[in-house]
Amino acid sequence: KPISITKKLKDCEAKEGEDLVLSCETSKSCDVQWYKDGLLIHDTSRCQTSRSDIEATLTVRGVGEKDAGVYKCEAGVASTEACVTVKAEFLQKLKNQETQEGGSISLCCEFSKPGAEAQWKKGTEVLKSGDKYQIKQKDSIFELKISDMKPEDSGDYSCICVDKETTASIKVHAVPVTFTKELKNQESEEGGSVILHCELSKPGAPVKWKKGTELLKSGDKYEMKQKGTSVELKICNLKPEDSGDYSCDCGDHRTTASIIVTALPITFTKELKKQESEEGGSITLHCELSKPGAPVEWRKGTELLKSGDKYEMKQKDTSVELKICHLKPEDSGDYSCDCGDHRTTASVIVKALPITFIQELKNQESEEGGSVTLCCELSKPGAPVEWRKGTELLKSGDKYEIKQEDASVKLTICHLKPEDSGDYSCDCGDHRTTASVFVKALPITFTQELKNQESEEGGSVTLRCELSKPGAPVEWRKGTELLKSGDKYEMKQKGTVAEVHIHSLLTEDEGDYSCICEEQKTTATVKVRALPVTFTQELKNQESEEGGSVTLRCELSKPGAPVEWRKGTELLKSGDKYEMKQKGTVAEVHIHSLQTEDEGDYSCICEEQKTTATVKMKERHEEIIQS
Repeated sequence: KPISITKKLKDCEAKEGEDLVLSCETSKSCDVQWYKDGLLIHDTSRCQTSRSDIEATLTVRGVGEKDAGVYKCEAGVASTEACVTVKAEFLQKLKNQETQEGGSISLCCEFSKPGAEAQWKKGTEVLKSGDKYQIKQKDSIFELKISDMKPEDSGDYSCICVDKETTASIKVHAVPVTFTKELKNQESEEGGSVILHCELSKPGAPVKWKKGTELLKSGDKYEMKQKGTSVELKICNLKPEDSGDYSCDCGDHRTTASIIVTALPITFTKELKKQESEEGGSITLHCELSKPGAPVEWRKGTELLKSGDKYEMKQKDTSVELKICHLKPEDSGDYSCDCGDHRTTASVIVKALPITFIQELKNQESEEGGSVTLCCELSKPGAPVEWRKGTELLKSGDKYEIKQEDASVKLTICHLKPEDSGDYSCDCGDHRTTASVFVKALPITFTQELKNQESEEGGSVTLRCELSKPGAPVEWRKGTELLKSGDKYEMKQKGTVAEVHIHSLLTEDEGDYSCICEEQKTTATVKVRALPVTFTQELKNQESEEGGSVTLRCELSKPGAPVEWRKGTELLKSGDKYEMKQKGTVAEVHIHSLQTEDEGDYSCICEEQKTTATVKMKERHEEIIQS
């Protein structure tokens, strides 16, 4: 009996560096040969074969990546094979570590495969060798040294080699920051500057400067510097309101100092002087202070003034000015400049100019749709005026364009309508000028009448007319019936053109259609040519066995046309016997449970049209089989 394999080799995975043992069994003791990837294996110090009765064994010591492959054991004509894979892994993994801020740590691990390349990561960030990280590799040992540890260096660090990974957590304990030198109280005069200085126990620690609870930011007012452990705040252009407590915060620690700013008294070194001018002109009030940039307020009597078109306020160093523009009589009065407890006052006198109309309004006449311009001229430029129609005050907009240039005043009335006729006046103080405007209305007529239209049933027609005036409201009627826009009637009006589109024409749409605008009317007749109904597909003769059913089908030229079904002269009705259907242009009758009496001529009738077909029964042939 030939030798056979009774226990086959099995696929397996070996760990790199460990021993691999493969074994199989034969039906009886015999010589065997071992192969790897088709090459005969000879006994060596690493590879040893053995035989114990029916068991054959191959041992490979210190397995490496090159030992992976297909192994076969042959016993005569019988053989068995298995696939061996070699798994690389970390022999020594990373360990969690803790250290103090400022120190350093070394992470070390060992891989089973010498010379393999590794990658170091902090979280998802790939690390590179430099001042912060020193990466070393010797054979299968990997090392990462992290220097000058900071709290933000805490986290998970990984070493990735091939498809394997080992991770360890690093925790860095922060050293608390304290002030080794506190802030000192300062005192200075208004206009000067002070420097607050303190020192920290740790260089580069973030700090915040505050005045009371207000967080300060670096700029023209505050200059902030930090070099090593030294921290400074310079307060520039000191003002009395800069006095207060200033603090430097660093985490849980704070140092505070008081600043006192000695204010300099402000006085007027040059007083305001009395001014006089004519209406329409301008004057400038001028004074000088003992201190540059001191805040001032300008008043007319008790009223606080604000800079704008009327008042132009300027302040340069110690010089202060108020320019009063477009002088009016009501601008006369006492003006004062206040600076703290000091004030200077001067009187302003404005001599008024009398206002009259040197050119009156003139009556105007125009047609509807046009425009007219009413114009008058004043004795004084820029005098305020009011325009009225009767007693109604007018405002500038799309209808009325009001313009005033120097002494010339204009009112343009746009898009004239008959109701715009009337008296228009321009008022200036105690003076008024009035003129009449007359608007001639234009009658609305049809400049193009409707025209008769004719179309076939199912089509559409468009009735179009044109008016003498754009946008005039119109009505569409069929006879006396008022039409409304929708699927049937599509009404359009653009400028002077009015249209109605009549869709899906039926014979009942014939008639007189009118477009009415006020007292005007235009009419046209619409005729619809009816399409005759014909059979586009005739009935066909049918034949069936007794008890069966037949379907008679025909097709019409027009969908939905009413039809009658008859057998001979007998009118048929839908029921269990006759099932009648009509969809679109197709008409059908299904005759069920056929009997001999159902034979005959069947017709489908639509108006004057008729189609006929014969229904016959098939004869049944019986065969007598004699045995």
